[in-house]
Amino acid sequence: MKRIIRYKDKKNSSGRIKDGVLVLDISSRLSLKEQQEHIEILTRRLLGKLAGLDSGTLTGLGQGEIYNHGQLQELARRINDEFYGFPLRGIRFYQQNSIWGSCNYRKGTIHISHRLQGAPEELLHYVVVHELCHLKVPNHSRAFWDLVARGCPEYKKYRKLLQVYGMGRDLRRANENI
Repeated sequence: MKRIIRYKDKKNSSGRIKDGVLVLDISSRLSLKEQQEHIEILTRRLLGKLAGLDSGTLTGLGQGEIYNHGQLQELARRINDEFYGFPLRGIRFYQQNSIWGSCNYRKGTIHISHRLQGAPEELLHYVVVHELCHLKVPNHSRAFWDLVARGCPEYKKYRKLLQVYGMGRDLRRANENI
């Protein structure tokens, strides 16, 4: 499939399918490495949409802006300030292929999988809430899930959708390797 990549002086990257062509508008404010990551994420997402992988179960979720580290930090700060007030020392995207997030509650740091950079915002929000709650409760007890519900009342729905999103990503990756 033909792909057109345009570099624009804008905050975020975006993409669409127009007349059977992938059109990617990539932020020129990013480093070359980040631009390449955005190109790969947007291409996978759009090809998945073309194949119908994002229809059905994921319908109705937000578009999925590609977040950078600063935007992730701002999202976590807003959630933490509004619902928790936990001692968060740092949060960042990290190369994690088998889990969506991890928390070191002793250090007050959180890592979020790079696979969520282009995910629907609701899924990213849920994972951030989940990991923030591990700053207070380092297990999955009832007390933990009660904390999660405070910041994400529909967490059960988003846990299921996250599984579907992960399966869709795996299917797209497998199709790319054929």
